[in-house]
Amino acid sequence: MKKKGILFALAGFLVVGGVTGMTYANTNNDTIETNNVKITSTLNSEANITKVESREINELDLEQKEMVRLMKEYGFEDMAKAFEDRDYKAMDEFMNNITDEDYQKMIDIMRKSGYESMANMMGSVDRESMIKMHNSMGGSESCHEDSNNNMMGSF
Repeated sequence: MKKKGILFALAGFLVVGGVTGMTYANTNNDTIETNNVKITSTLNSEANITKVESREINELDLEQKEMVRLMKEYGFEDMAKAFEDRDYKAMDEFMNNITDEDYQKMIDIMRKSGYESMANMMGSVDRESMIKMHNSMGGSESCHEDSNNNMMGSF
């Protein structure tokens, strides 16, 4: 399941023209927990309700911010903005028109940034195959939105 998540992350990266998938190259299969509510009863039957955000959601937010930072740093400012704005049409347009040069640049960026497994996965397929995979998964919106309005869903 995590490899599928990595593939979705990669598709997002390609769509926004940056290094979107770079931070999703980890291999654990943990699922992201949604916000949990912890209820602690006191002796007088009063309940203290404390909202606890899971560590995974906080990490996901940090990973997305890191992706945007890397996209901007390596010259994919327009795609970083599309990612931030959830502009799926712009993401799909970029994905469907990505050049071989940009595709290779993304692979190189991932290698430089410590995402070797993602770079290896991308390097194992050509640009056209990656475009086909992205589109077969439903494009940007299907790949990058979950029910909590979080980019990249539970990946």
